[in-house]
Amino acid sequence: MSLRFLSRVVTDLSIAALAIGIAACSASSNDGTTFGPGSGAGNSGGSGGGSNDASAGNGGSGGMFLEASIGDGTINSDSACAAEHAKAEQLPLDLYFMVDRSGSMDSYYTSPTKWEVQSSALNAFFSDSQSAGLYVALSFFPANDSCNPFDAQCSGNGYAKPQVDWGVLPNIQPTLSQKIGQSSPSGCFTPTQEALNGLLMGARARQLAEPDHIVAAVFASDGEPCCGSCPCEANACIGQIAAGYATGSPPIKTFAIAADSSAMGVLTAIAQQGGTNTPFDATGGTQSFIDALNAIRGSMLACEYKMPVPEAGTINPNLVQVQFTPTNATDPVTIPHKTDQSQCGSDPGWYYDNNTNPSKIVFCPSTCSMVQNDQSGKLDILLGCSGIQT
Repeated sequence: MSLRFLSRVVTDLSIAALAIGIAACSASSNDGTTFGPGSGAGNSGGSGGGSNDASAGNGGSGGMFLEASIGDGTINSDSACAAEHAKAEQLPLDLYFMVDRSGSMDSYYTSPTKWEVQSSALNAFFSDSQSAGLYVALSFFPANDSCNPFDAQCSGNGYAKPQVDWGVLPNIQPTLSQKIGQSSPSGCFTPTQEALNGLLMGARARQLAEPDHIVAAVFASDGEPCCGSCPCEANACIGQIAAGYATGSPPIKTFAIAADSSAMGVLTAIAQQGGTNTPFDATGGTQSFIDALNAIRGSMLACEYKMPVPEAGTINPNLVQVQFTPTNATDPVTIPHKTDQSQCGSDPGWYYDNNTNPSKIVFCPSTCSMVQNDQSGKLDILLGCSGIQT
């Protein structure tokens, strides 16, 4: 079986829909095999939980969807797409990096310093061919050496606009490298509240501007909040900032990277409340920091897909089925549909970003992990469409 992912950009997905429920309609595969109607429709369920009867075609490109009931509807001669081979795009990934340049990053007790480790890791990550196609923005905190926040509320307004604005790799890599080279650790405080607020404000603004992208925030630091004049210094309070964005609309996840063990407390609060569970420990040197960045990039891939657009008809969101065939398996696993993310838990599943007018198919965490960990598996999204068939 070959995985139908083309890097991180395009997924080749099977569309099958003729010959559903009526003897008069049939479709042929590339090798001339004719697909007939299935026997019996599955039971319909309010959120797509009904059982389905799906069969694989001999020599076909991904199987035939026969008399399946998904959501509240059933595929029939009036709602079926023409049999075709379509492409569904894996959504572009955008990462806003907010990284520490406080004076403690230039520790004279270690060689290389934490600043040198962080800078080398970022440059390596931005230059990595595996990062091509990734959209990136970058800021450092504190933004200046005045030892005072931009405003008394530490609102983050001064950090919302990235110091290196959004661009795609590798095109933006020289600008990022130049900014890193021109920066140095000299800030006398660690304005965590202000920087985190600004990071998440900027990430949400990007998500609103690019709804067909996946946007996440990355916060890297070597210590606990140290501002003195910011109203939110406790770890629990900092975590609530991340939680507000992780559960907001649109939701923004926050990844946390610890450049020093002293930062683990506050970064644990940020990661747990920010929807990414645990911070990354990058205290083992440059490679550990690179490993953290690579893990962040990988964890956001293969989880969200743009709704495929068939050549004929309009997709009926109640008539969609997602299947995954693991490596060395012959039978696909049908992934159940969930009405929203809250139904996922630890179970496999997928849901729409918007049930009324969906633009994305989103995998639940366990399904995302399954697909990411099986790079030789095969993913099929089977579509039913509304439209006049001729």
